[in-house]
Amino acid sequence: DSEFAARAATRMVIPVDGSRSAISEVAVTGRVVHIRDWDEVPADRYPDSPTRTQGLIKTLLLVPLLRNDNVVGVLSLTRVEPGGFQDAEVALLQTFANQAAIAVDNARLLREIEARNTELAESLELQTATSDVLRLISANPGDLRIVLDGILSKAIDLSGADGGLVLIRRGDVLVFESELGPVAGNLLHREIPTTAAGVNLKARDQRSPVFIDDFAAFTEARRDPLGISFAEANPLGGHTSFVTIALMQDDEWLGNLNLHRYRVDPFDPKLQPVLQSFADQAAIAVANARLFNDLDAALARQTAMTDVLDAVSTSRLDLQPVFEAVTRHAFRLSDSATASLYLREGDALVRSASLTNNEGGSSDLEAEWRAAGVGIGWTIRLDRVGLHPAIDTALTGQTIRLGGAVALYERYPDFPPLTGVQDALTLPLLRNGVTIGVLAFVRTAAGVYSDADVGLLNTFANQAAIAVDNARLLRDIEQRNNDLAESLELQTATSDVLRLISAHPGDLHTVLNGILTKAAQLCDADMGRVFLRSGTVVEAVAAFDAATPDVTYPALRFDVGGSTIARQSSAERLPLFADDLAASSNPMEAENARLFDIRSHVSIALRRDDEWIGNLNLARHEVRPFDPKLARILQGFADQASIAIANAKLFNDLDEALSQQRAMNDVLDAVSTARYDPQPVFDRIAHHAAALGGDPSAVLQLVDGNEVVFASFSGSDAVAESIRTVPHRVPIDAGSPTGAAVLNGELIHIDDWDRLPAETYPTARSRTLGIKSSVVVPMLRDGRTIGVLKLDRM
Repeated sequence: DSEFAARAATRMVIPVDGSRSAISEVAVTGRVVHIRDWDEVPADRYPDSPTRTQGLIKTLLLVPLLRNDNVVGVLSLTRVEPGGFQDAEVALLQTFANQAAIAVDNARLLREIEARNTELAESLELQTATSDVLRLISANPGDLRIVLDGILSKAIDLSGADGGLVLIRRGDVLVFESELGPVAGNLLHREIPTTAAGVNLKARDQRSPVFIDDFAAFTEARRDPLGISFAEANPLGGHTSFVTIALMQDDEWLGNLNLHRYRVDPFDPKLQPVLQSFADQAAIAVANARLFNDLDAALARQTAMTDVLDAVSTSRLDLQPVFEAVTRHAFRLSDSATASLYLREGDALVRSASLTNNEGGSSDLEAEWRAAGVGIGWTIRLDRVGLHPAIDTALTGQTIRLGGAVALYERYPDFPPLTGVQDALTLPLLRNGVTIGVLAFVRTAAGVYSDADVGLLNTFANQAAIAVDNARLLRDIEQRNNDLAESLELQTATSDVLRLISAHPGDLHTVLNGILTKAAQLCDADMGRVFLRSGTVVEAVAAFDAATPDVTYPALRFDVGGSTIARQSSAERLPLFADDLAASSNPMEAENARLFDIRSHVSIALRRDDEWIGNLNLARHEVRPFDPKLARILQGFADQASIAIANAKLFNDLDEALSQQRAMNDVLDAVSTARYDPQPVFDRIAHHAAALGGDPSAVLQLVDGNEVVFASFSGSDAVAESIRTVPHRVPIDAGSPTGAAVLNGELIHIDDWDRLPAETYPTARSRTLGIKSSVVVPMLRDGRTIGVLKLDRM
C-alpha cells in the first residue's frame, strides 16, 4: 500500500492516443470504462495502461468529467482485489465526476472573467473619455481650441503622458493649436513648415502612430524643428519619449496629435488603438469646426447682404447710406485695414466712403491717410498714372490684385506711403459694361486676396453699382416733367421690388412674380414670363396674365436653339424688341405667337457675372410695339431679377448648410449618448440622409462577413412597403449597386434605372421595386468598407 501511494502521488502525464490506455480511451470517447479484473482482460487491450503495467491493481473504474459534451478530465478509482464496483457505486461516482467537471469549468470561467474585467475596465475608461469628447464636440462645434484642449487632456490622462500638443495644418505650415503640460504656452501658435515636420510626416505617410523611445537619440530629431522645440521646452533636460498620430479626414492630412514624457519612459505600443481613437476625434473636431465656421461666415455674408439690400431699397437718391453700408460690410468681411469706395465723375474718381481699421476708429494708419491728404471727397485724376491701382481699374474695368508692398510700390510709386501695407485690391463698379466706380482695399497683413475674397467683394461692388444706377435712373425719370406720373410709378415699383427681394431672399418664385408683375404693369403688357436657363434648355419659372391673374399656367420648356429671340437676347446687352412675333421667320416663334396669342414682344436677357442665365419677356395680344424708350426701365427690372436669383441661391445654399449642420449636431448627439447601442445613431443617420436628399428613402446596411445586414430605414410608407419585401440579410454581390459599393469602396450614382442597360447590375432589385434613381455611399473605416448608405427615389 505504501508503495502504491508513493506512485499515485507522483504527477503522471498520459498521452491521449486512442486505445493504447484505458484513460486515453475515456478521454477520447467520453464513455465509462469498468475493468472488474485485469487478469481477464486480453494482453493486447490497453497495453500502456499504468494499472496494468504496475501489476498492483485488479479493479479499475474510469469516469469522464464532462462539460458541454467535452471531456475536461477523468476520475479514476482502483482496488487491489478483483470484482469491480457495484452499479450504485458507479452512479455515485458519476455524480462526483459531474461536480468535479463543474469545478474545473468554474475555475476556467473565473480566470476568463478576471481577464475580461481587466479589459472592460480599460475599455470603459476609454469609452467614458470618448463620450466626454463627443459631448465636448457637440457643445462647442465652432470653438476648436476648447475641443482640442479637452481631447488632448483625455489622451494625456489615459496614456500617462507628461504633456502634449495638437498641430493643425494650414497650407504649408503646421500651427501649434493646443498645448498642455508643465510648460504649456511655450510653443502655442508657433509655426513650422510642413516640409520640416519630421516624424509628423512619417505618421501621416504610414497612417499609424509613430513611437519614439528617446527623442534625443533619434536620428531625425537633429533635423526636426519639433524635436528641437521639445528639447527647449523640457524642464528636465533633452531626453523625451514621444508618440505622434496623424489627424486624417477622408484621406486629407489635417495635422498631428503628439504626446511626450520628460524622461526616457517609452509609451506602450498597446496604446495605439486608444491614441488613434483620440486622433480620429480630433480630426472630426477640426472638420466640424471648419463646417461650423464656414456656416458662420455664410450667415455673416447673408446678414451683410440683407443690410445692403435694405439700404438700396430705402435710398432712392441719397446714396451715402448705401455706400457706407457697402464699405462697412466689405471692410469687415475682407479683413482689410482700409476700404474705400470711389465714384467716377468725368475724368476723375471721387472718394465717397471709407473706413480705416476698426470701423473708422483713430489709428496710426488713419493719421497717415489724413497726412497724405486722403479723405472723403479726395479726387484722383485718371491721367495720374502710377498714383493708385484704382485708376487702372477705372480705365480698364479689370480687377487688380497686388501681393506685397514691393509689388505695390514698384507698380504705383506715387501711392501714399503707408506703414505696413502688404496687399492691395481694386474692383470695378460695372453697369452695362461701363465702370462707374471702384472699390479699393488695403491690407497690412501678408497674404494675397483670395478668389473667394474677390467673389464676395464683387457682390458688394455690384450692389453699389446697382444703387448708383438706380439713383441715376430715378434722377433721369424725375427730370421728365411730362412723364412725372410714370416716373413715380416706376420709382415705387423699383422700391417695391427691392423691398420684395429684401423680405423674401430665399423665395425666388414670389420675388420673380413680383418683378414680372411690376414690369408688365409699367410697360402696359398683357402677359409675361420669366425664363431661367439650364444648359441648352430654358424653362418658365414665373408668369403674368393681366386678364386672368390667378390662373396657374403649365410649365414651358424649349431648346435655346429653336428660338431666335432666346439666342439673340442671350448675346445682346439691351432688350430685344419684336413688333410682330407672328411675322417672325422662325417657325417655332410664329407657332408660339399663334398658340399664346402673342403679337408685339420684348425680351430682356438676365445676366449674372456676365453670364446669360435667362430672360424676362413681355408681350401684347395685338400689334402694338413696345416703345424702345422702355429699354432702360426693362433693364432695371432684369437686373433686379438677376440679383434676386443670385440672392435666392445664396440664401438657399445657406439654408441647406444650416440643415446639414443641424443634422450633423443631431447625429453627433446620438453618437455621444449611445454607448453600447448604435441603433439610435443608425436611425438618425438614415432619417437625416433621407431629409437632406430631398426626401427619398434611405437604407443603412452593415457588412457582416460576406453579407450585408439591414440596420435602419427612413422613407415614405409606399417605399417602406417595398423595402419589406427585401431580405434583411443578403450576400455581397458585385451585380448589385450595394455589393459593388462594398467591394470597390466607391460611391455609385444611378440617375435613371429605366435608361440603365439590363446587364448593368443584373441582380439589383431596384428595377422590380419601381425605384427610379439611386445613390450608394460606402461607409469606410481605415480603408475598409463596413457598410453602405443607400438613397432611392421612386
